Amino acid sequence: MLPAMDLIEFVRDGLISEGLQIGNPKPLTKFTVPLPVFFLLGAGVIAAGGWLLALFAEPFFANRKWRLKLCILLVLALAAWAGGLILMPVFARKLFALAGAIFIPSLGIVLVIKQRMGSMKALPRAVIQLLAMSVFTVAGGMMVSALLADTAFMVKLDHFVGVKVAHVIPLALVPFILWLREKDWFGLLSGTVKSSVRFWQLGVSFVLLAALALYILRTGNDSPEAVFDLELKARQMLDSWLGVRPRTTEFLIGHPLMLVMLYYGYQFKMFPVLMIGIMGQVSLINTYAHIHTPIMISLQRSFHGLWIGMAIGIIMILVIELIRRWLRRSASLKM
Repeated sequence: MLPAMDLIEFVRDGLISEGLQIGNPKPLTKFTVPLPVFFLLGAGVIAAGGWLLALFAEPFFANRKWRLKLCILLVLALAAWAGGLILMPVFARKLFALAGAIFIPSLGIVLVIKQRMGSMKALPRAVIQLLAMSVFTVAGGMMVSALLADTAFMVKLDHFVGVKVAHVIPLALVPFILWLREKDWFGLLSGTVKSSVRFWQLGVSFVLLAALALYILRTGNDSPEAVFDLELKARQMLDSWLGVRPRTTEFLIGHPLMLVMLYYGYQFKMFPVLMIGIMGQVSLINTYAHIHTPIMISLQRSFHGLWIGMAIGIIMILVIELIRRWLRRSASLKM
């Protein structure tokens, strides 16, 4: 164990060797944001939640009477938000930051998937859709970060709450809304319930459940044992090559699979691919909930995760297309 002064000198020398400048320490000035700014940010979160609720209600109510009820609900939410800011400002902001981390990426995914882009070719369309989805999520991440703009959060005396909840709820919320928007949503449900379960489906379900458990365990940086040694080495390599390493969930899993799904077009049977793809957007917005990290670092991390993830996704699409062509050719030769 190094003495305190030796440890400080060791850290200083390490920072200098990394190219950072060392200055004289001084007291941290308190950072404050006016309440009206917080109110507007919270209103944006309420708008995202209301939009999601409208997308949920739209298939069930052909008339417009539900829209008046929705407007009343949004006004009540705004009043509750204003009261919370006055009576318990820190708790209210933490609660709305969590709500933003859930609603905003979910809304962006649903809006992009339900969008039609005419006759545009599949790959450019998929790339544009993933970019649009990610820009929407990053904008939401800025709102979440701004809601936590306070000295206590910046020095980690206080922190974003509900990390695991923010990672899990969108995985169920987005597929649920898209399922209910299917024309024969009840028929799909009853057909799925009545159909016999095959062994391979059972095996895939167990694999997905295990992957989901590992995904939840790894969130929040409170389970370092869930990170593999090989991954740690890969992280160090990416840090040295890129300066700021992207998140593994984004560039290796979420973004590539979301691009694959967008390329082939969303269908009900692609729910497992969709759920895994959602992880990339969820990880993306949670990057900005770590307000102790400088925003430029978070932006670089998001940029690297996106371009590497899209490159991996394109390679996956090419491999899938080669396999499909080989299978079609083999089937035609047998005939």
